[in-house]
Amino acid sequence: MMARMLRVVIRTDASSEIGLGHAMRCLSLAEALCGAGHCVVLASAVMPTAVERRYDALGVKAMMLSVEIGSRDDATQTAALARDSKADWLIADGYHFHRAWQTIVRAAGPRLLMLDDEAIRSEWDADVILNPNPGTPSDAYVQSAPRTLVLAGSPYALLRSEFAAWRSWPRPIPLLARNVLVTLGGAGPAKHKAHLMNALQGATDLTVRVIIGATNPHLEALRAITRGESERDSHFSLLMHVEDMPSQMAWADVAISAGGTTLWELAAMRLPALVVQLADNQRNRLKAYVEAGAAWSLGVADTLQMLQVHRLATALCDDDTTRLRMSRAASRLVDGGGAERVRGLMESWQ
Repeated sequence: MMARMLRVVIRTDASSEIGLGHAMRCLSLAEALCGAGHCVVLASAVMPTAVERRYDALGVKAMMLSVEIGSRDDATQTAALARDSKADWLIADGYHFHRAWQTIVRAAGPRLLMLDDEAIRSEWDADVILNPNPGTPSDAYVQSAPRTLVLAGSPYALLRSEFAAWRSWPRPIPLLARNVLVTLGGAGPAKHKAHLMNALQGATDLTVRVIIGATNPHLEALRAITRGESERDSHFSLLMHVEDMPSQMAWADVAISAGGTTLWELAAMRLPALVVQLADNQRNRLKAYVEAGAAWSLGVADTLQMLQVHRLATALCDDDTTRLRMSRAASRLVDGGGAERVRGLMESWQ
């Protein structure tokens, strides 16, 4: 017997400044909810057309808000949308939705589920906090949200449905890794991608694919870099608007990645990685991922040294024993069931 149909509003944004991570992990929740017959509305102040289309394909209605993100006006309009939608739940994902915003939205009637990454806010006003990052202790919010249910750690990592078909895929670990995937997030800065590409110039036996998302404002600059590499008979290619990430990760033997939500995808695909910190809010997630044995750290992006990147990339590509160890460690971090666990909690809430 199917659970009662829920009405859910998802409040999140995506842009070249914000990145795509918040919207894409909420997409995995939308997939789980819509797949179970629930009704979902997406509320955004800014959202790339390519991402909005993915929600639309699920039957999710998108509503655009003309507000400053996280402002009182944002909270008021979001609360009004929740009331008009008769929402049972409101899911919010973004760093601008502070306690005052939460209080206004929650007063409109829906249960409030907040996604978080850092556990550093002094106060929360939410029914549920979801922090799916590896290494997050269940008592991380005991002071800031003593009466709130906390869903913490990698069992709640949110993966889109396209990864489900790869759960039982046996990843091959070649003696020498030759396929390298560079992915710094959909809106990662061009200068860091260019720095990594330059660091890999001397590794002419590698085939490198660089992924760029729909919101990246540096498309032409990256195209120029790729053309320059091609003229030197290098093996670089630039992939844009990639929707089938599992296939790209299956192709790769090694990834060079930022510390965003892509880490969960790498873990699900058991892909050995070198990871780089693009922002302060990635620090704890990256630390836990590296300490779990699933990757080597390249440090902070702004301090990248080309020689060090080249040395570590070459060492990892030539070390099948370490890559096998990383792959096994990654497989223990994420099982792909996080979105379904969250959906089940929402359905059973009394």
